[in-house]
Amino acid sequence: MSPRSTPGLPDGRPALLRAARVRRAHGLLGEVREWFVWQLVGLAAVDVEGHAVGVVSDVEAGPAHDVLVVESEVGERRFPMVSAFVAEVDLAGGRIVLTPWEEEEA
Repeated sequence: MSPRSTPGLPDGRPALLRAARVRRAHGLLGEVREWFVWQLVGLAAVDVEGHAVGVVSDVEAGPAHDVLVVESEVGERRFPMVSAFVAEVDLAGGRIVLTPWEEEEA
């Protein structure tokens, strides 16, 4: 294990990367909520009706906002970390509530 890797993470990514914060604008007043990446990875992803979407497997940094990577039965899905797609982050309940959209097939 390299001196910068994080013990317990299977992908061995550097600790500095895993400690990045994720920001999500929320509400009309522009309130910003922040979470560490390690807090989000492993959360159950559900839709607003409570149906399973998958499990958060990673968070990708983006130029405007971060993007949640969710492992689902049909493969990876990505959700921008903005209030239009992330309705709630419930760390105590171990879940994140998402607003999925119908994806077009390529």
